[in-house]
Amino acid sequence: MSAFKRTRAERFAAFASTSTQEAGESRYWGRLKPSFACDFPSPISAVAFAPGEVRGPDGAPVYRVCVAAGLDVHVLSVGARLGSSWDAPRRKSVGRFKAVAQGACWRGDGRLIAVGDAEGAVHLVDAASGATLRRLAKGHGAGRAAKAACWGHDNSVCSAGADGTLVLWDVTTGAGVRRVENAHADAATGLASRGDGMVASCGYDGLAKLWDLRQGGARAARTWDHGTRCETIVAVPGGNLFATAGGRDVALWDGLDDAVLHRFRDAHAKSATCLAVDGARTRLLSGGLDGLVKVHSLADHATVARCGRYAAPVNAIAVAGGDAAGDARLLNRVLCVGTNAGLLDGRARDVSARRDDRRQTLKPPPGTFRHFGRGKAFSPGAPEGSEPLVVRARAPKLAAHDDALRGFRYKDALDEALKTRDPTVVVAVLEELDRRGGRAIALGDRDEKRLEPVLSFAAAHVAHPRYGSRLVPVVDALLDIYGGDLGAHPSLDELFAKIHKNATTEVGAMTALLGVSGALDALLATNRLRLDA
Repeated sequence: MSAFKRTRAERFAAFASTSTQEAGESRYWGRLKPSFACDFPSPISAVAFAPGEVRGPDGAPVYRVCVAAGLDVHVLSVGARLGSSWDAPRRKSVGRFKAVAQGACWRGDGRLIAVGDAEGAVHLVDAASGATLRRLAKGHGAGRAAKAACWGHDNSVCSAGADGTLVLWDVTTGAGVRRVENAHADAATGLASRGDGMVASCGYDGLAKLWDLRQGGARAARTWDHGTRCETIVAVPGGNLFATAGGRDVALWDGLDDAVLHRFRDAHAKSATCLAVDGARTRLLSGGLDGLVKVHSLADHATVARCGRYAAPVNAIAVAGGDAAGDARLLNRVLCVGTNAGLLDGRARDVSARRDDRRQTLKPPPGTFRHFGRGKAFSPGAPEGSEPLVVRARAPKLAAHDDALRGFRYKDALDEALKTRDPTVVVAVLEELDRRGGRAIALGDRDEKRLEPVLSFAAAHVAHPRYGSRLVPVVDALLDIYGGDLGAHPSLDELFAKIHKNATTEVGAMTALLGVSGALDALLATNRLRLDA
């Protein structure tokens, strides 16, 4: 009886611009390991790192992060040393709130924090002493929450309320300098300051607007249509780029144009709730109700990595550590994620001191520790004249899907291949099942729980240039088997709709490319005839 032939996955050349880049990004963000965690009694609504850098007594950097959760607003000091040693964060309560805190924003010097509350007031809190220096009230309607606050260019504070109103406050006098009534038709939920007097806002009316509050701000300088209710907006420092999150999409906007620059469609399975810009100003991080934190590239507009998955919805994220001009080892060193369950998860990158990687000499100098430790790794060989020891090489263990194929358990073989999350393995198993005539057996007679992974894989890769042609027959077989059950399970209907959407989008893109190719051929032919004439 011949030995069982293993399933061989086809190898493809790596894409230079996508696969290699995504692998590097995944390794880079994957080095952020869970380092500390803090529990709060209420859902976390805002997380913000202090600008600049503070040094501890030993010279190691200390990162300060403000966390708003219910009636509690804390400033956490997280100390780190070079290496893997992280100190437990020190918590200090700041301010006194009688209403739920809605957001937090640091001033540029890292000394004051502006925090809104559910009663429509904005609190200016001293980060060092924790005292409330001023309470800016009566800017929004009674019972209307101050959803967000940001610092302006001239030591002023701007707040956005649930009544859709924007108010610019003078910190020294505590009076409202400018007021923009009906800035949004619904609640204003986010603010972002560019630092030169231009302030961007977003709201539940699905619009994001750019205001010049230096000129009165009666009319928006730019209006962007996100398409659905916006949850938050951020500004990329040093440029005219803004990003909004709402629904499942994350959109990028240019401050000089009303049209969308790029839209990350279906960035999250559920509504996106928060955004953050990394220290290098080249990556945008987003969190959503699906518990995912994803990384998007601002250069080539691609989703390049995933930072983690949480059991509860993500409400706030913040990145700290270095900048593009500083030490590269301290860049994007700490990531804090606040969830709806009151958990503040801190992930940090270990920074090792520079080491001399030169090979150790074979003869260590006398008097050194290595000199006295010689011979520790020595293992004696067999004595001369003895028979050599024969070691039989064991056959490598079969993979789980190959073991199922050997036992003709086709359904289990497909399930085990899907567990590997490797599309080359899944496609190889599907082709082997087709060669054996067992594809219908593997796909048929599945309940909702066992059918969902198959549909999820097909939806994710049906439009991929490497696997699309091989998955189209699989999708046809799934429609033949389960087409009559459409409408019985909403989750499966959603996956079938996603497969249809991805396939339709790919067909439209290929049709457009063929049209462009035909137009270019016509232009080149006309030019060739003109040159010949």
